[in-house]
Amino acid sequence: MNTLPNIPGKIRPLNLLRDLRPVADLVELCFQDTMDEDGRTYVRQMRRASQDKNFLRWASLKIESVSMPLSGYVWEKDGRIVGNVSLIPFRRGNQKIYLIANVAVHPEYRRQGIARALTLRARTHARQAGAAEIWLHVRDDNLGALRLYESLGFVERARRASWRPQGQPSKLDAPSKKIQIVSRRPAYWKRQYEWLQQNYPEIILWYHYPDWRIFGAGMWQRLRRLFSETEVRQWAALKNGELQAVLSWQPAARRRLHAPLWLAAPSHADVDALRALLLYVRWELARDSLNLDYPDGKNEDA
Repeated sequence: MNTLPNIPGKIRPLNLLRDLRPVADLVELCFQDTMDEDGRTYVRQMRRASQDKNFLRWASLKIESVSMPLSGYVWEKDGRIVGNVSLIPFRRGNQKIYLIANVAVHPEYRRQGIARALTLRARTHARQAGAAEIWLHVRDDNLGALRLYESLGFVERARRASWRPQGQPSKLDAPSKKIQIVSRRPAYWKRQYEWLQQNYPEIILWYHYPDWRIFGAGMWQRLRRLFSETEVRQWAALKNGELQAVLSWQPAARRRLHAPLWLAAPSHADVDALRALLLYVRWELARDSLNLDYPDGKNEDA
């Protein structure tokens, strides 16, 4: 840290055996105003993990091979953790990708260069580990973080919006006679797949997006879902008999509270048809814990 000699404290690697709980406390403090239920669940899991000796023993051996925030660095001042950065490895084919996450600095120690130092150390770690790419996520209203990451050479590659329902519709109105909501038919798969590729481009598929073939049509895909015990439900919106959009749903994995919805639709889908599809699926699933990841700015009117 020769380039930042005036920052109080020191940087060191995350120690799973003793740092998980104070890091969870720090992350909760720093992101309490923007943390969603998934984030709160993540913090609770960190605290539970800090007391699970079997997990800690396993995790210490798997730091560089599983897509979990098991490694990273902390900033320590007078024995107190006041800064954190997590490193999460992913694979895309034979390439290793690192996600920098949980960049957090205690409010009393901000604007001293700690976040910059932690991010630089995480970037160096990823490069030394042979990362082909290094990514991070940041909210578009976090202007300070955006300026920091831009100054470190990060460039915007994708902008996504996360949509979640609030409450259940009071009633489900019948759509226009021109609009039908039906189960996804095999004949729709080709266009559905094309729309999925547009809305979830290959550049971001390494993160947490599924293999789209699980939604495919035909006997082999049905058998694949059967043998992998994968539950999938799919609906399509038609207007005047023409396909407008397809919405797919999978139950949430244990570690994720919100069950993902995957929307296959053109950039300028028919607003009425798409709205009818979204409302129908919300009513059909009868749950609040849904999440729709989608390109920012597309089909917002629906």
